[in-house]
Amino acid sequence: MCGYDCEKKKALAASITQSYVKQIANIEIAEYNLGEVIKGKYLEIVENLRFDLRIFLGTNAAMFLVLLLIAFLKPKAVAQLFVPGILLLTATAVSSGIYIYIYIYIFGQDWFYTTLYNDYMGFGYLAYLSIIFAFLMDVTFNSARVTTELLNAACNAIGSSLSFVPC
Repeated sequence: MCGYDCEKKKALAASITQSYVKQIANIEIAEYNLGEVIKGKYLEIVENLRFDLRIFLGTNAAMFLVLLLIAFLKPKAVAQLFVPGILLLTATAVSSGIYIYIYIYIFGQDWFYTTLYNDYMGFGYLAYLSIIFAFLMDVTFNSARVTTELLNAACNAIGSSLSFVPC
């Protein structure tokens, strides 16, 4: 209704422009906040993965050290120490071998739920190493009676005449 140089038209244009500027400012603030949330979540995930790797490296180092100490303390238990040694070596090789590690660790778990619930494999691996630790304690404190029985059962199962005695 009003002409090109009408004051109402200029005021309406200024109001619309001001509204868009406010919306853009709100979007920029929201974008910044969202960026900070994403950075925070990323840093949390990285820290959880580091913690998972610390569990893996620490438990492997401790278990190899225990295996070495028991080998020096009980030199007659070489055959019985073979079982936990092979299990530990296999666990380490499977978990740290580059191709196998990528397959098992990266593709072997649902990363959406892993990152959502912070549910990593570190403590599961620790539970597996506790089984190996039980073998080591059997050799150390029980004269490898359980390990010897398992070795003899395995030899009998494959038809071998090989027999082990507790140390």
